[in-house]
Amino acid sequence: MDLDIKYLTDLHFHLKQVTKNLKLRTDYSDEERYVGYEKTVCWGQELIDQIDAVWVTLPPYNRFVQPYQLQKNKLRVCLTRFSDMLDGDRAANPLGGLEFDEDDDEEYISTTVKFVPIDMDWYWTDGDSQYAMDNQRRMNELNQAIEDLMQPYIHWVEDVLRVKCCHEKLLTEFLHIKHGFLTEADLAMQFQAYFKTESMAGMAHRKLNGPAPISSGHEVFTPAGGAPFLCASYDFDRLGAFLYEDFFRGLAEHYIPKRCSNCGRWFLINAGIYSDYCENPLVEDKTCRMVSARKKYDTKCKEDPIWNIYNKAYKAHYARVLKKKNVQSGV
Repeated sequence: MDLDIKYLTDLHFHLKQVTKNLKLRTDYSDEERYVGYEKTVCWGQELIDQIDAVWVTLPPYNRFVQPYQLQKNKLRVCLTRFSDMLDGDRAANPLGGLEFDEDDDEEYISTTVKFVPIDMDWYWTDGDSQYAMDNQRRMNELNQAIEDLMQPYIHWVEDVLRVKCCHEKLLTEFLHIKHGFLTEADLAMQFQAYFKTESMAGMAHRKLNGPAPISSGHEVFTPAGGAPFLCASYDFDRLGAFLYEDFFRGLAEHYIPKRCSNCGRWFLINAGIYSDYCENPLVEDKTCRMVSARKKYDTKCKEDPIWNIYNKAYKAHYARVLKKKNVQSGV
């Protein structure tokens, strides 16, 4: 939840714009063919790289994938499969044609290959010919390949935006309204109040109800060294579906995300003791919860005269006890 919402919103807009502009159409100007399309490819590859650099550091992905394992230049590698549609006019193309083969590595593709759509005159002059039909088929295949590559990135950003726009609002404004867990009745009332605010939410990723698992069932799971037991199983094809299921199952068991009142970072309240502070380490082996507990006690002693008297008496008694121990030990 610590990702910037403005950055995510801009990223979502640019991803959709790039996806639209990458798909081939039949009405290019020379400028759009020879220069504009390659610029769009560079922009699209940069957006993909930005998202890859983020998600690979987040749980649960960081448990299974390391940054060096990610494929580089995904967009460019995808487009090289359609050199017949992106080779342009070698004679007229100031950038040069696509000169590569299947053995070229990703670095060569990223630094050397330039993508220029072919001349679309065939669409206007040879519409009924076999050549035109073949080109139309290949153009459709290329556009579908772009959709298949870019759509998961768009979905990922939408799912993270849903966490920022919906989950965070629900938690901070409706669920953490008192220092403690809500009863089932209070929880239902707070959800009812939250859903009323969604009437003006606009886009789908600004509404709490998101994508669902693609399948669900039950399996027998046997942990290492343990006894087998029956558990529910789900197949997810989107991050949002997993987060939605995990979020509501956690709420039912009092596993609730909360922003730490000391450091401002999000943490998970484990079922049992409600806390406003996390266990993130600070300095001298102390955590936010330890430091904040001391601050709260000191504030209470300053503001409450009874606590102030008690604190002074406790310190005086503790000093006498410590002095007696030192005398007895010969210090």
